[in-house]
Amino acid sequence: MCIRDRRILVGELLEAPVAGTVRTLYEGALESYLEATDDEAERLGERPSRSRVERFLDVSLDVDGVDDVEGALGAYLAPETLSGENRWKSDLGPCDARKGVRFGALPPVLVLHLKRFAYDYMRDEVQKKGAPLRVPFRLPAAAFERAAPVEEVEEAAEGEEAVAPAGAEAVDDDRDPYLLHAVVVHVGGGRGGHYYAYVDPLLDGRWVKFDDDRVSAADARVVAAEAAGAELGGGNSVGAYLLQYVRASEAPRLGLRGGVEL
Repeated sequence: MCIRDRRILVGELLEAPVAGTVRTLYEGALESYLEATDDEAERLGERPSRSRVERFLDVSLDVDGVDDVEGALGAYLAPETLSGENRWKSDLGPCDARKGVRFGALPPVLVLHLKRFAYDYMRDEVQKKGAPLRVPFRLPAAAFERAAPVEEVEEAAEGEEAVAPAGAEAVDDDRDPYLLHAVVVHVGGGRGGHYYAYVDPLLDGRWVKFDDDRVSAADARVVAAEAAGAELGGGNSVGAYLLQYVRASEAPRLGLRGGVEL
């Protein structure tokens, strides 16, 4: 066996135990939908609708005009109303409709990307949105509205039409929350800056700061303050850029001890 073949074989052996791990931990499902409003459904005698299921590994949230992560999730899930000249031309005829997305399945580990950077066409530069945004250590399941466990989602290839899972109804606020596990913080502006991370390795409230080659213990209150962020002047700010949450019911299986509520 030549050296190249040996390297390939070793690589395959190393990858085998973790094959599919990223998808198993991080993959969820989103349903894009288009459906007639309640009034139009009553007028037509039935509700025309269309849906499409797509998989995701993270969720990107706008931070404009919201005060906290729950508000950002609410804005993300808020449907757009199509009316007037924009009415939906359904198979049953033109009608007012709702267009939006909803969660069909949530993963054990959820990554939220806060859209802090935007291109300013007037100034021809990237600018950072530094308005404070409260980051909860405990994110209630109800924040995801029609969330359903991953195992309940109906299998559908990407681009294939599918109906939301039967169990994907509004969920109990305290039944199965997500617990904050890690935060990536950005300090700086649209032209550059510095990233560092806070991690609660065992989900037991003992936070650790990773800043390049410097590792140190961190107070949860400092994590909360820096994650929420603040304007620093001159277009610079500090605040969370990426958030990683772990579903409370999945924590023991992942070797995590559980969380603390602030």
